Amino acid sequence: MNRYKKHFNSGNTTKCCSPVSGHLSCNACPDMQGGFADKEQTVIRKYLALGLWWVVALLFSSISWQWITYSSADKQLTEYAQGLVRRSTYDRKSTHDIRLLIQSKAEQLWIPLQPDQVLVSGQGEKLHVDIIYHEEIKTPVINHELYRIEFIHNLYPNIDPY
Repeated sequence: MNRYKKHFNSGNTTKCCSPVSGHLSCNACPDMQGGFADKEQTVIRKYLALGLWWVVALLFSSISWQWITYSSADKQLTEYAQGLVRRSTYDRKSTHDIRLLIQSKAEQLWIPLQPDQVLVSGQGEKLHVDIIYHEEIKTPVINHELYRIEFIHNLYPNIDPY
């Protein structure tokens, strides 16, 4: 049994230089001009495309992770500060104590909050707290700032009359 593919050129039968299943390049095979080089380039392009997609996926997941982490920590800080402001109308805590409590909670949540970024004024029902800070979303590996999220919170005691 002949394992080689046959080609018909001008009525002459010629043997190709490879089995049909592997079908390597030869001059008698007009559909395989270029042979291994074309296949290798195609395989290399596929691996390069796959690698590029992996890089894009890792970049996207890193940026998403940072965004979710910062937003979640900010939400926890805001809820804590709002509860503190609400309770302080009855507890009559000083503005200094409120500032220290907010800064310690921010430290627990890994939020880089400076003392001048927490402004507390008034007392009791007229208490007013402003928290202003920003977080930077950076690209992995090169650590370049890609985006800056600013968090601005104006908190007042919300007292229900009922």
